[in-house]
Amino acid sequence: MNFIINNRGLVFIVTIAITLFFGFFIATNFEMDSSITAVLPKDDPDFVYNTEIGNVFGSSEDVYISVAANDSVYSTQGLTLIRDIHQMLFDIETETKEKFLVTESITSIKSIADQATALNPNEKINFEGEISDETVEHVKALIENNPIAKGKIVSEPKYFDEENNTIDVLAEINSRFDDYKRDYLIAYDAEYQAYEEAEDKSELSRPIRKSDLKIQEELLSMVMEDLGLVEQHKMTIITVPTVGDVGFNDKKLDALVQKNLKPRIKELNEEYPDFTIELTGQPVVKSDITKYMLSDLMILFPVSIFVVLLIILFMLKSFRGTLIPIIITVISVAWTFGFKFMLGSPVTMTESVIPVVLISVACADGIHITNQALYFIDRGVPGKAAVYDAMSLVSLPVILASITTAVGFGSLITAPGVSLKNMGIYLAFGVLTAMVLSLVLIPAMISFFKTPSPRRIASSAKQQGRFRFTQKLRPITSGILKFKWGMLVITIGLIAVSIPGVMNISSDTNEITYFKKSADVRVATENIEKNLGGINTLYIVIENTDLIEKLKENNISYIPYVSPPKSLRELETIEANGVLTPEEVMELERLRSIEALQQQARGSDSQTFNRLVLNAENYRLINELEESLEQHKRVSSILSYTSYIKLMNFYFSNSKTFDQFVLPQSSRYINSIQNQLKNGEMKGLNINEFIAADGTRMCMKVRINDSNSTSIQEVKDILSFKADESSKSWEERFEANNLKIRYAGDNVRIRNGEIIVESQIKSLISSIVLIILLLIIMFRSVFAGLIVSVPVIIAIFLNFTIMWIAGISLNPATSIIASVGMGVGIDYSIHFFSRFKNVYQFNNNYREALIEAAVQSSSGIISNAIAVGTGFLVLMFSSYTIIQQMGWIIALSMFTSALGALTILPALLYIFQPKIKTHKKVYG
Repeated sequence: MNFIINNRGLVFIVTIAITLFFGFFIATNFEMDSSITAVLPKDDPDFVYNTEIGNVFGSSEDVYISVAANDSVYSTQGLTLIRDIHQMLFDIETETKEKFLVTESITSIKSIADQATALNPNEKINFEGEISDETVEHVKALIENNPIAKGKIVSEPKYFDEENNTIDVLAEINSRFDDYKRDYLIAYDAEYQAYEEAEDKSELSRPIRKSDLKIQEELLSMVMEDLGLVEQHKMTIITVPTVGDVGFNDKKLDALVQKNLKPRIKELNEEYPDFTIELTGQPVVKSDITKYMLSDLMILFPVSIFVVLLIILFMLKSFRGTLIPIIITVISVAWTFGFKFMLGSPVTMTESVIPVVLISVACADGIHITNQALYFIDRGVPGKAAVYDAMSLVSLPVILASITTAVGFGSLITAPGVSLKNMGIYLAFGVLTAMVLSLVLIPAMISFFKTPSPRRIASSAKQQGRFRFTQKLRPITSGILKFKWGMLVITIGLIAVSIPGVMNISSDTNEITYFKKSADVRVATENIEKNLGGINTLYIVIENTDLIEKLKENNISYIPYVSPPKSLRELETIEANGVLTPEEVMELERLRSIEALQQQARGSDSQTFNRLVLNAENYRLINELEESLEQHKRVSSILSYTSYIKLMNFYFSNSKTFDQFVLPQSSRYINSIQNQLKNGEMKGLNINEFIAADGTRMCMKVRINDSNSTSIQEVKDILSFKADESSKSWEERFEANNLKIRYAGDNVRIRNGEIIVESQIKSLISSIVLIILLLIIMFRSVFAGLIVSVPVIIAIFLNFTIMWIAGISLNPATSIIASVGMGVGIDYSIHFFSRFKNVYQFNNNYREALIEAAVQSSSGIISNAIAVGTGFLVLMFSSYTIIQQMGWIIALSMFTSALGALTILPALLYIFQPKIKTHKKVYG
């Protein structure tokens, strides 16, 4: 301490120099990572496989542009708007030079027009110039008569009467159906009987009985005419797949969304007032998360400083004393972020709260030291002497509290996720930095304080009357000790009540619910989920693992970012024109190696290569699986290679109903269609995003109508479900054909949820164990360490019960509440027990020492809990609901931990009375 005070100028210079050093890295290396996969370790098998499949079939990071009309999207103005959106996307692609904007929409679904043209050359649609009503009807017919497109890119129709009231046509049809069907069957029977009885049938045709679907179609026309209804399709969706390396580069996606798409969408909304155009999809979600993260950092940090400043000012009654803890905390935040950016670690959503957490937590050390020093100064003790007296009294509790807090945060290092590990590392670093700065810089600063005037000393003594409320704790604590066994029962009861909450921990990785309900991206997503099937896609990959391993043995692997993927013949055609990209040259070489390897193995290893995914038997099994999945309430649509085979069959059969949208029975016919698709005879049909060019993998893209990861898991469960012991699951049935089912796309959300729960369990257990061990070492008593930890453990467990009751799941934010609550909340018990030890060593009376400890420590504990809890409540102003939830839950934990330290802890200490050394020692 003498060195610090005697060299305080040097202390200030070194502090400023280190702060400027870290400030340089903040200014030059600042970076944010909004991806939900930031939770995943980069070597996680699901993450690695998802990246691999993204390279093969394209990224699932699609942008969705929804267009909602006041009347109907099937209108000249509606199609003109969609054409303008396509032009806008083309212009952005031209300006940014990014291969980003390959689109699917009313006018181009792989594309609708091209699909029609491929089979019916006379179906070519011209969207140039002024769009006519005939073109609108033509497009509507193409969409509504296309089994792949109907209800998928344009919402199902709604019906309105002349007063624009919505009419439930389905209910009206159902109410008429039985009577109409009965009358129809009577008429049909009479017509059929007449046909049978006719002697000359040459002029007659045999009556064909209508299906229920046909009857419903007739009823719909009748209801429309009877009620004078208008059919309107209110919403359509434009899918904008991210291709090339853009789909794997968050910075490029963010720039495209925020700087290009959003401003132009705003212009189109102004130009077309009868339509509402909205943006969503994972690139938009991530981009908005980045935007709001930056907003939170810019707003919540200064707000938390202001709030904590006011609280400290109220507690210390000294403006200069208030500034000291704030300055220390701000410097510790700067050092923490400077250290983080120096190591090249970006800020994730979870880590964006680090400044607020440190402001709330790290200022506690400064408050304790400054408060104690000012206490002596206000009683006439000179600045230097006040520092010595204060540090002799509070330095040990400050060190103990800071170390336990750092250990609590550090327990997150056991989490498997990258962002949670980083959260633990940098919060622990920040807390220890604040401790060191408090122990070094605050004494140097306070040593400059002068002895106050006699008038101020007298005024300060008078001010002590404000803290008389602490004396009321004397009879309260006495009553608690008298009721000690009842308190033990209450403690056991609280633990029992908290068990259901701990046992029912669940996770939610639905990023949409992280936003407020009014957020544009959330509104857009929920509209699409309600009307057009959602924005999440589960990739179900069916692969021939034997062949894939064979290719790897021959050093033949996939080339990243050749998107959209192309077949060998397509690449050879492009090569003939001399316009291959470097990546396409590599992919061409790879496919040629595969073809040579296949030809070489035709005799010796023919079984491996002949049992590819591409055969009629497998298609039937895949189609059967698709039909099973389509029955699930969470599945809105499925698109796969077999979808195209069925579509070709539908067009070739010239069917007027969707009855022929089925897989052909003939294997030869299936193979014939497949050859046409593979050879590119059906132009406009891009099959390469569903079937690997080497035939090793097929991808089913299953759209999920709910963004919650539990919905994705429900769909996956279908494939592993076995009705009984004798039956086989879908996975087993595919294994019998030498095929394996694997998952990609939004499957990583499930893994994220698993990691969040796993992280919470590990960090909770490790923080409890580490802190108890630390307490045992600190207090040199196993019994004391266990008892001191009880109040905060109860508070943490109660948090889970409250979350369970409130329906709050674990997410990237709430997953840290155990570590933060344990690390910070234990401080109150440490301060109480440390003060109890000091008093007990002086008076050697357990009961009186507990009562006096409650009186002496209550002001500091309550004030600290209010300061820290209020600091966390600042997070209620966050742009994210999950950050808001974390804020009030941890704030509640602070209050319950403080209350437990002043009620439960004295009772437990009085019951079990761990041994305390009784040598007399007076502090201060």
